[in-house]
Amino acid sequence: MNRYTRIKEPLSLKNKREKELELISDSLSSNNNSTLSKFNFSAYKISDVRKYLKKENHNKCCYCGSILSDSQSFSHIEHYRPKRDDNSLQLNTKGLGYYWLAAEWSNLCLSCSVCNIAKGTKFPLSPNSKRFITSRNTYFEEALLINYTESDYNPEEHFEFLEGEINGLTLRAQKTILTCKLFRDELVSVRKTKTTWFTRKCRNFLRDLERTKNEITNETIEYRKEAFEELQEFFKEYLKNFPNNKHEFAILEQQILRKEIIKSNKSISEIISLLNREDEKISNF
Repeated sequence: MNRYTRIKEPLSLKNKREKELELISDSLSSNNNSTLSKFNFSAYKISDVRKYLKKENHNKCCYCGSILSDSQSFSHIEHYRPKRDDNSLQLNTKGLGYYWLAAEWSNLCLSCSVCNIAKGTKFPLSPNSKRFITSRNTYFEEALLINYTESDYNPEEHFEFLEGEINGLTLRAQKTILTCKLFRDELVSVRKTKTTWFTRKCRNFLRDLERTKNEITNETIEYRKEAFEELQEFFKEYLKNFPNNKHEFAILEQQILRKEIIKSNKSISEIISLLNREDEKISNF
């Protein structure tokens, strides 16, 4: 459910992809392997792909938003459109998936192993029968899973959180939640814990900001300086470059920030002005 900007693909992937597409074409023309069930897709597995994806998405799962372990067993290179469907159950295309996109940069994301396994080769469309795998043209397909690399994607329009539970505000969000099992117990528990912790952190920030605003004169300058530094730290980490997508469950975090602190663009400018005035006061003390 992350929002992020696609970076330029590694050159090494482009070179590998072109060679692999030639091998795929040869394999499909063979009578013995017309479904690609035994074809070894390997171009997307080069180390540069994982490195670039980790950098692009701040090493988080593109579906659940969890920070990923450095171990490859906990992070998977995810194909938005599945490269094949060995069981012919979901895609109904005689075992073929979107094979020509197996190493296409726009089709690759980074996910946790749990979301990746839950999604498997599922790729629902509206209608599900309207697929263009044989023509290798996806332009007319209406995908029902959210593509986090779309330029106009805004996660806050699709998802909301309440006490750790996740709700889909759109059909695509609902399908994504169900397909990747974003309602699983361990995610709900972790999101609930973060909700409690971060809501308290926001309210403490507002409390200390109000104290600064009222200019309590009976505090020592040492105390005021310490409290002010904490205000500055919170502002830089969460508000200065809002929305900040680096943190785990960043969309949940942004929802809490909007609810507790950011009522309008004016809120941020007022906080900046207040912090600047207090900084000048402490410097001149």
